[in-house]
Amino acid sequence: MMHNEMVQVKQSLKRHETEIKVLRGTSYDGTVIWRIHPISLLFLEDAAKKDLPDTHYSGRDIYSLPFYSGQYGYRYNLGATINPRKGTMALFLMLHRGDYDALLPWPLEFQSMVTIIPPTGSATNPIILDMESRAMKSPQHFVPITYRYSHTPSLEQLVKYAAQDVIYVRGVVEEVEVYDSLSDTGGEL
Repeated sequence: MMHNEMVQVKQSLKRHETEIKVLRGTSYDGTVIWRIHPISLLFLEDAAKKDLPDTHYSGRDIYSLPFYSGQYGYRYNLGATINPRKGTMALFLMLHRGDYDALLPWPLEFQSMVTIIPPTGSATNPIILDMESRAMKSPQHFVPITYRYSHTPSLEQLVKYAAQDVIYVRGVVEEVEVYDSLSDTGGEL
């Protein structure tokens, strides 16, 4: 009996530690800094699968922690697909269902920008993936809506951005016009 209770306590502690880690890393201003590491291990794992037929392997997806446009705002995260066959890392933005979606205006109109940040002291310029304004409807059920950026940096380019086996990616999402029109009317629709 005592052993089972200890196992339950350890599981509960591990779950709470994970929740605290997520809360510490959660941003509420529409901005996220995503630390992708260990980048060499991701490339090595994927390179080993490079020779598999297309039907078996088309890349590996990894994801940032979620971030929000405000305390009661839209819920996003960044993702990347590492594809050794094409020698690229494709970045994408995901819009997820959030706790306050019923109170938010839809379709969501937004602009976003993702920047792959060079190491400090590097002569390399940041890679900026910009996007024109887009509109997204509210995600249904628990299936996120994904927007893939058209520019895909090559793995050779990314090596210049890896410092101590880490790549930093900054994502910024800004809603356009919808909030401006709400504030002009005193918050009434």
